[in-house]
Amino acid sequence: MKARRSGAATLRTKAEFSSRLPDDAIEDEHDFVVLPGRNVAEALRELLAELDCEVEPVEDAGDHGWTFDARRGDVEFYCELTIIGGVVAQFVEMSFRAPTAAFAELLIELSYVLQADARFYQLGWFTAEEVTLECMGASSPTGVYNPEPCRRSIGPRAEPDECAPAPKKRKPEPPPGVPTGWSDLQPHPLRRWIARMFDFYLVTAVVLAGFAQVFLRGKASSQQVDLLWLLPVRIPLSILGNALLLAGLSTTPGKWLCGVKVVRADGGRVSFAQAIRREAAVALAGCWLYLPGGVSLIPMGISGYMLLVEDTTSWDRRRGLVAVQRLDSWVQGLLTFAAFVGLAGLYVWSIV
Repeated sequence: MKARRSGAATLRTKAEFSSRLPDDAIEDEHDFVVLPGRNVAEALRELLAELDCEVEPVEDAGDHGWTFDARRGDVEFYCELTIIGGVVAQFVEMSFRAPTAAFAELLIELSYVLQADARFYQLGWFTAEEVTLECMGASSPTGVYNPEPCRRSIGPRAEPDECAPAPKKRKPEPPPGVPTGWSDLQPHPLRRWIARMFDFYLVTAVVLAGFAQVFLRGKASSQQVDLLWLLPVRIPLSILGNALLLAGLSTTPGKWLCGVKVVRADGGRVSFAQAIRREAAVALAGCWLYLPGGVSLIPMGISGYMLLVEDTTSWDRRRGLVAVQRLDSWVQGLLTFAAFVGLAGLYVWSIV
């Protein structure tokens, strides 16, 4: 089988990696009763579902290990997973008319979430001719092949230093097509917190002003309106507004001031479905629905700490998204300070 090509790049559709998940094989005194790898296949299935794929249940494929069918849009494919030293997962496109570019985009997103998942490491991508040769392989489905030796394994005792080089966590590179000035992938929790709260209170101010003007003709105080209506109204409006802006512009007013964009792992724009699920996850898991009394600062602090540790957030990692930042400079510092001042002003205006 010849390697498939996406544009000018070879598309490698077979992934090899090591797994820290336990060996789930069942053996008797003669042979395997259940082949290993079902738990890895279930984990892959969950990751693909988070990438907006419709995924069928995992099935026993006999001597071939485990398999499942999946679909995203017009792209239909199946995954066949076997344990040969480490994990070998091949992804085969079944769509007759689906463009290879769409399949490549999906595999690139999957590659990103696999690299960010602590359960897996030593990820390499291969063609049919390259697979199972105990080499590093390509770092992405369209990357350059690395022939350096690499021995992969499964189980919690697997040693990452069996592969040279084999870091426990591979730091992702800037997505292709991202402008040089937006290539900063370092965690900036303070900038991102200011951006998030600026956008939220901007929506609050717009809804507050509009509601008071249209329904109360400006006669009620902002605090009265907030108690009556804004708490349940501004959260879904904030989610919707941010999702529309991310899908159209890859940023929001607060994010632009703080120098943050959200893109797919291949550098493309986020879809509206991805954006609205991301924003809902941020509101629920990252902000606890902006509960008053300082309660929402608890999940925000936890999220900021995890961003420093993992260089990404759970809502981006699970959807194959990347937050890229404008490079640090005195101009960016002034813009971030302006966003902070604006946030303080919006907050004060919303409570007086």
